Amino acid sequence: MYYNPRAWLFPVLAPVCSLAVRLYYRFRVEGQGPEAGPVLFVANHPNSLVDAIVVTAAAGRPVHFLA
Repeated sequence: MYYNPRAWLFPVLAPVCSLAVRLYYRFRVEGQGPEAGPVLFVANHPNSLVDAIVVTAAAGRPVHFLA
């Protein structure tokens, strides 16, 4: 079986980053998305670097991005 030495990063850093983003940007999530299954999140803001962090914090679940 393959061992990923960085597997601990997401569970540890995700709550810390989410809290920091929520405090700095003061956004709120309206509505509920499904807890499982595919979802398409669309961020329409001029700063695409911050959008990835904000979408990840708002999603509350692991997110994978396409360029």
